[in-house]
Amino acid sequence: MTQEDAVKALLANQLVAVSALTDEQLDQMLEGSDLSGAAIAANWKSVKEELGAFVEVTDAELNAEGTEITGHAKYEKIGEGTEVVVTFAVNPETQSTTLNWDIQYPMGVLMQRAAMNTLMGIGIVFLTLLFLSFLIAQLHFIPDMVEKLSKKNKPAAAPAPAAVPAAPVVEEDYTDDLELVAVITAAIAASENTSSDGFVVRSIRKSNKRNWQRA
Repeated sequence: MTQEDAVKALLANQLVAVSALTDEQLDQMLEGSDLSGAAIAANWKSVKEELGAFVEVTDAELNAEGTEITGHAKYEKIGEGTEVVVTFAVNPETQSTTLNWDIQYPMGVLMQRAAMNTLMGIGIVFLTLLFLSFLIAQLHFIPDMVEKLSKKNKPAAAPAPAAVPAAPVVEEDYTDDLELVAVITAAIAASENTSSDGFVVRSIRKSNKRNWQRA
């Protein structure tokens, strides 16, 4: 086995082991105390759905220090023209490992995704404007609704107070006054030995009883 084959096998073993981890195991690694294991679990979870199952390592290269392997791998959901660059590194001082995936799409795929994102953005803006137009069209119904609610909640008018019956008009009886005039006229005529035909009574004023008592 050549060195390249050995490096490819080492990288493939790492990728197979990580791909076989369940979601529960990945969550346990994320919550564990092993920082390098948590970093590998986080990196794999971020690309797991996009890559799919691991297929093979096509090539791999070990750096001069012997601490880092860089290679290309194939995955189930990745089509032709797209490269998956995998980097597996070991830190000799801390004995920690890192594993990263870099998905490099061709320009055509990137342009297609950009076009799809643009169309989705335009669609969202169009739907938002359509919804706002619908709301604005409904604004003219608001005054009618407010008026109906105002009429519904308006308190009933208080009943008009009952009309007070007018006091009956009392007609003044002048019979006693006329008799008094006749008596006074006769008395004056008797005192002057004249006839009462020449006397005319202009007015009669009733005096207060207190004035009669003083007299």
